[in-house]
Amino acid sequence: MKAVLGVLVVLALAAAGWFGWGWWSASGDPGLRQAVERDAALAAGQTAVVELNTLDYRDVEAGLARWRAVATGTLLEELSQHKEQHARDIKTARTTTTAKLLSAALTTVDGRAGAATLIAAVEVTVAREGAQASTQRSRLSAELVRTAEGWRVGRLQTMGVGGP
Repeated sequence: MKAVLGVLVVLALAAAGWFGWGWWSASGDPGLRQAVERDAALAAGQTAVVELNTLDYRDVEAGLARWRAVATGTLLEELSQHKEQHARDIKTARTTTTAKLLSAALTTVDGRAGAATLIAAVEVTVAREGAQASTQRSRLSAELVRTAEGWRVGRLQTMGVGGP
């Protein structure tokens, strides 16, 4: 009985050592770091695309603040520079938009440069006070930039739909 228990202890220690060494060696793998970076950029880009297409005229200042929170560079400058005009336009239109992400993927990721490009398909429900809500689908391209706060959108544009 003691011999069987001793063999089991030796096997358990060997397995723990093997898996521990495997975990340690994988933690320094550049491919793992790239995968983590890619996943972070994708997740942040998906969230940002939804945020940048969602806004409620009844709480426009908070919505515009969320837009600025996911933006950087040229996009952030544009949003900050024209925030009063955007707020007036949205309040006047009395429009609420709600975005839903349909799909998204990164087309490029350069972890060293802190840059990535995301393409996404979104469905945006537009509701105007006193009118029937409508739904629109859009394909977007977002240039992502890694900042000290994480990945942010530096540029967002609508992509055309290709034909045959």
